[in-house]
Amino acid sequence: MAKVKKSAVKDRRSSIVKISVDSSEEDFQNEEETMAYVLSSMVVTNNLKAKDREEKSGKGAFRALNKVNRIRNTASLQVQLELYSRAIAHAPLKSYELVRAYTERSELLLNQGYYEDCSKDIERISKIGCCNEMKADFYTRKAKALWGLSPRMRPEVEKAITKAQCWLTEVDEETRQNIETSLNFILKNYALKTTFIQHDLGELIPPTPKDNSRVVGASGSIELKFSENFGRHIVATKDIKVGEVIFVQKAYSLILSSECWYTYCWYCSKRTWSSVGCNNCVNVIYCNESCRDKAWAEYHDMECDIISYLLAMGQREWLDLMAARITIKAIKEADPTEKFFTDNVHDSSKYSTVYSLVHDVSFREKSEVDGLSISSAYILHAFALSSNLLGDGINDIRDCANNEWALFLGALILKNIRISSLNCFSLSTPFIDMKRGDLLGSFASFFNHSCFSNVCPAHYGNTMTFRASQQIKKGAQLFISYGSSFDETPTLQRREQLKDDYNFWSSEGRCDRNRTQPRRCSVGVAAQDGATSTSGQVQRMSVWTQSRFLFLNFPLLKQ
Repeated sequence: MAKVKKSAVKDRRSSIVKISVDSSEEDFQNEEETMAYVLSSMVVTNNLKAKDREEKSGKGAFRALNKVNRIRNTASLQVQLELYSRAIAHAPLKSYELVRAYTERSELLLNQGYYEDCSKDIERISKIGCCNEMKADFYTRKAKALWGLSPRMRPEVEKAITKAQCWLTEVDEETRQNIETSLNFILKNYALKTTFIQHDLGELIPPTPKDNSRVVGASGSIELKFSENFGRHIVATKDIKVGEVIFVQKAYSLILSSECWYTYCWYCSKRTWSSVGCNNCVNVIYCNESCRDKAWAEYHDMECDIISYLLAMGQREWLDLMAARITIKAIKEADPTEKFFTDNVHDSSKYSTVYSLVHDVSFREKSEVDGLSISSAYILHAFALSSNLLGDGINDIRDCANNEWALFLGALILKNIRISSLNCFSLSTPFIDMKRGDLLGSFASFFNHSCFSNVCPAHYGNTMTFRASQQIKKGAQLFISYGSSFDETPTLQRREQLKDDYNFWSSEGRCDRNRTQPRRCSVGVAAQDGATSTSGQVQRMSVWTQSRFLFLNFPLLKQ
């Protein structure tokens, strides 16, 4: 897990909106002025409508099902499961296509020894219902899955066998013989394929430290400090041993790479073999109904249509989706009955801790800075199309330029996309060269960089862990690496990359690859956040505390 390098911002032009940004960011005093200019500069060539979004349909599900049937004998298990997940995501609720997708996938899982996942699909089929011709095969598969999980005769296995036998009259002779053969294997106590063991690496996640009264999830061995040189940074309050847990945090937001949308859960970010789709959109899957319900309650009820509109606009960048997710969570937290701060405690689950993160991108190339502003306009457009959050007077994106709430929301989106571009971590899959996603964890951004770091970050699902990789003395600063380590990349290349991505340069002579004892690049990104004192940090948090009440006057979201 490493800090995200800046991504090249593409020319954000589609058939829907065209825009030319000629002014510099220096011409504007704040995000609202920037958004007002960007929105007023847009030229709409084709108003986006609801019908332009991809929606659930039997046709979309059939495409995926037919493809998996064509490549069944040559494709890997993972490719086939991804296609079935795609079919399930596209299939209308309680449709024939959905039953077919669950049925075919359950058969594949059964043959590969994924008996528990097969049982989940069978249970979903039973809730939807299937035709009489399929019931004999359905109950036979259920009996085999139960037998595979525990190869002994018991009431639930006997019941499934009896029901399968009852429906044999509904099938043709060849199918009847095949089913009877399968049932006889179970009745004669024949062993099936060895059960595939899914190791839950979540069991390796260390317990969350609870002995730090100021930072939720942090060990009492660290504290947050501020200095002119390092900005906000983390220091050891006692000697720390190698391997000691420093911090455990659930990501505030995690966005999967688009290549993983049909293989990993959109909520917990774990690999799934027996996924369920969103009840509304075709874009994401979940490992079970529980994750789907939690995601819907926390953010996906709003995010669902927003993602669909962004995709219709050609916007697939993780940065766009991250900014939208963070903004949604901010809106949902804007509740006067909630207290964002309790005795000055840093709680990484609150948007207030995200709002105060570094967001100054003025050091980057103009095309990239402009790209973030244009992306924010697209996201705002998606918000306006997907709900009546901005009222009923928004006919096209240009109307937002004269709408007070649109400018406020657009400014918040712009700030969130800037925060995301500087503070997110990139997640990779072990042993294969694949980026799995990007996550944002507010307190994690306070670790400064060192090419010879003393803290090692890791993740499982949506949980981040930080352990000491070296012995750390009391009073010493804790570092992670934002990129390549000293033994992987030449010094000059590392320095140039850090300067390009984060606008800091290591002190002369402090980071020489040829030294027998490597030294640290000790100027951290936290020093770039504009904070001049600890009170400055609290002041920026207070700005959000005040601004959140503005959300209370927004029109109600569509039910």
